[in-house]
Amino acid sequence: MVAAEILPTGRHCCGLLPLLLIFLGPLACSYPGQEPTVYSFKDPQSRVQTEDLNKLAWKKEQSASVNFGQQPGRVWFKVLLQQPGSSVFRADSGETPWHDSFEPEIYLQFDYPQLDRIRVYQEIEGKVNLLFETGDDFRFEHRPGHNVQYLFPLRSLSEVYIAVETIGPTIVPIRQLSEQEVHDYSMRKFLFIGVYVGLAFLLFLTGLALFTFSRELIYLYYGLYILTSLLFVFMMEGLSYPFFWPDWISWNNISLPALGPPGFILVGQFAKEYLEIVSGRSVYRYRLITGIQIAIFIVWFSGLILPYYTYSRIINVAYYLMSIALVIVSVRAAMERNRNAYFFLTGWSVFLFLSSVTTTRYLGITPENIFTRNAIFFGSAFEFVTFAAGLAYRVHAMRRDREEERQLALEKQRALTNSYARFVPADFLGLMQKRSIEDLELGDATEARLTVMFADIRSFTSISESLNPEDNFRFLNQLLATVGPVVRDKGGFIDKYIGDSIMALFPGRPEDAIDSGIEFKRRLLEFNRIRRGRNQPPIHIGIGINTCDVMLGTIGESERMDGTVIGDGVNLASRLESLTRRYGITMAISEHCLMSLEDPGRYNYRLIDRVRAKGKEESVSVIEILDGDPEEELEPRLLTRGLLEKAMNDYLDRRFDAASDRFERVLELCPDDAVPSIYLSRIEEFRNRPPGPEWDGVISMESK
Repeated sequence: MVAAEILPTGRHCCGLLPLLLIFLGPLACSYPGQEPTVYSFKDPQSRVQTEDLNKLAWKKEQSASVNFGQQPGRVWFKVLLQQPGSSVFRADSGETPWHDSFEPEIYLQFDYPQLDRIRVYQEIEGKVNLLFETGDDFRFEHRPGHNVQYLFPLRSLSEVYIAVETIGPTIVPIRQLSEQEVHDYSMRKFLFIGVYVGLAFLLFLTGLALFTFSRELIYLYYGLYILTSLLFVFMMEGLSYPFFWPDWISWNNISLPALGPPGFILVGQFAKEYLEIVSGRSVYRYRLITGIQIAIFIVWFSGLILPYYTYSRIINVAYYLMSIALVIVSVRAAMERNRNAYFFLTGWSVFLFLSSVTTTRYLGITPENIFTRNAIFFGSAFEFVTFAAGLAYRVHAMRRDREEERQLALEKQRALTNSYARFVPADFLGLMQKRSIEDLELGDATEARLTVMFADIRSFTSISESLNPEDNFRFLNQLLATVGPVVRDKGGFIDKYIGDSIMALFPGRPEDAIDSGIEFKRRLLEFNRIRRGRNQPPIHIGIGINTCDVMLGTIGESERMDGTVIGDGVNLASRLESLTRRYGITMAISEHCLMSLEDPGRYNYRLIDRVRAKGKEESVSVIEILDGDPEEELEPRLLTRGLLEKAMNDYLDRRFDAASDRFERVLELCPDDAVPSIYLSRIEEFRNRPPGPEWDGVISMESK
């Protein structure tokens, strides 16, 4: 998932940078200034001296961007500078360009940094003077102006002679620039290189991040391949010398050929991973790429002892073999309908074509121009982005396949979970902070604040006696089928079926439990209406609700266990349900539940009694919820609610005569109400045996 998130995030940036690179290419790398007239003379034996310059058979070049490819010995150039249109300051024969007061009139620039030794001479007053000697065989600080390109400041427009010796291709793009043109060109050049480096570095970091999170080696190979290509460009453009090793001349001269082999080894490894070339399935292709990788590795180390020309020719052959082999295996993979191969084949083919343009430029086959100068940049940038797109597609395809597998597994797991949920509610697992029933172990327990509900069918024993076992189960399931959805709709779940009773838990608000109880009563009215139509006796239920802190957990033994809820509050909810029979009411809640309500006034309720459970010292109020009762019962109870409250206050204050009068009045107005009859019986008993001074009106329950 991480890879799927990272790749799309960088896709927009990676798509914008190549467009910016293409836009800036012609602008940044078009040669500024004027093109001087250039003559050349090849000196393979390096015998020409400065006094021989006027005697040489100079050849006029068609362009000031001269490319001879690899040349032995020395190549001489005679440069005729163009008149810049301003007054010319001529230097005295004894004045040096390095004088503090030196103010150059023009600059001569060689826009190619891979030259080993350069000597610049200028004829001043009939004498040829050596002005500069620099190149890769000298420390970087020896370069005039400390510029990445070779930049020579001149005060005279007289003829300039240049001697170039280099072990690589002799490429000498010569331009004549003003100071402002030098500045503008340097800025555009660095902007162009900066965009390319930014693209490569962004993709390198993407590959590194993907490897870090996924631990898949393909992303590491991709990132390291991008990094080696980036360093290769740094060295080609002469940026590595000033920034990385300005004083390390020997390494600077061999760094370019030394960095190529790791890049080809890495791209071969990336291709094997990306195209899924494994030893078990693609034996010949795997052996082909691996064999060339080993050959490149061997040649790479042989460069320590082989001459440069020999090493470069051998390693170039190995490069050609790897390039062709990668084309062959990617074509074969594409023929096998491997969609990944389309991306690799496209990116690698375009890179090979454009890099070959640059290679032939080095060899002097293709001319020196903007396209040949920058072809390798566009080719490698296209390759980087295409490979990144291929990796994104690979991640997408893998994610799609995994999603399909996950969906199948999820459907199976859902079916299994639904089956388990019929026995162990998913809400119970959620309260236990377990993802599935498989994570549940014996002894797991947690503490939570819940609202507990007990609901029981009254006189079920007498009803069941008239039914056979099958009809008994059918009757229970029909009744409970109306209860379960109500509990779920209100955010609760049924924890247990206890014969003709249920225990439900509500993790949310206490209102959810009360609303469920009210809905029970309403649905029971409809259920009884149907039973009366069948000449069957009505069903009555009792509901007890309490809000309390409980312990949830698993009990049993290793082969058989069950989830349960333990706590005094659970017992209280059960006893409240039992008390509904005594008081002739349907639903009773505790004062703890009432006090936990956000707005108790939304319900019609009345205080019934205060009781003390057996073995407990704390008393609890019994409160009846009237909502949901039949209208013929609800209206008289609401009408007498205030009178009942006054009667109970008189009762608690031991004004038994006044209390008796009010209870009798309540009974007259509501003959079906069992509560006043209970209190009248107590008062009659107290008249015979008055309560002691410690009496507080609380009734102790003699049974659980």
